Amino acid sequence: MDGWRIHYRLSSVSPARERKVGDTGSILARQVILATDASNAAAILRASPCVANVAAGLYWPRSMATAVVRIWFDRTPKPGPEGGIFSGDFVSNNFFWLHRIQDQYVRWHKATGGSAVEIHVYGPPALLEEPDAALLARVITDVQSAFPELRDHRIHQMLRRNDPTHTLFGLGRAERHLGIETLWPDLFCCGDWVRHPSPAFFLERACVTGIEAANSVLKSRHLKTWPLLDYAPPEPLVGLIERLMHWGRQALRRRKQRHSALDVV
Repeated sequence: MDGWRIHYRLSSVSPARERKVGDTGSILARQVILATDASNAAAILRASPCVANVAAGLYWPRSMATAVVRIWFDRTPKPGPEGGIFSGDFVSNNFFWLHRIQDQYVRWHKATGGSAVEIHVYGPPALLEEPDAALLARVITDVQSAFPELRDHRIHQMLRRNDPTHTLFGLGRAERHLGIETLWPDLFCCGDWVRHPSPAFFLERACVTGIEAANSVLKSRHLKTWPLLDYAPPEPLVGLIERLMHWGRQALRRRKQRHSALDVV
């Protein structure tokens, strides 16, 4: 195949261009990087005649809707980490104190003494179908339960609902997961769902695979690539658990192989 024919439909346009939303067209590309979430990547490839048969047999993680809540307070919480995970009887999943990590919020905190937190809610779907007011109330209750010193100090809040593009990770055979270099020449993938040895997830994984996809194109054209930073080794306890898991898997694999040999005999 001499390049890829890309068919598209415009979902947005620049006012300076004489195009309308919904206009269609096609372009011929020598190489393609498919940079989208898993569900949309699956839909695109399954609708492409030259790759549909293979794409239908691949593993595609689910893409889920999410919600993001930000809450402002007129005081700060007790000293603690910049972010963390809610565990227990909460609807919220994780949190990040914005006045400790983002410049504009740091400036606001220094000027006012206030604080701001971002909370992510990943589901279940029934929870995300609740009205805005109900979902906001439940998240606010979570935050004030986890940080009681902020009770009655809330000054503002906002809720943003995201389209179903959040990856629900799953397990499966490596050969059924698309990597950056795909089964088809000059077609590359990037995103948080793409197979890659880096121990990063979500936004960080999308960035890593995006750089690596661009590097794959550069390599094919004999151009200089952008090196990735090495990730830190696991902490001692995590490293020990990882080695024990590898040992257990190898022992289980050897046991299965012995049983298969006995069955053949």
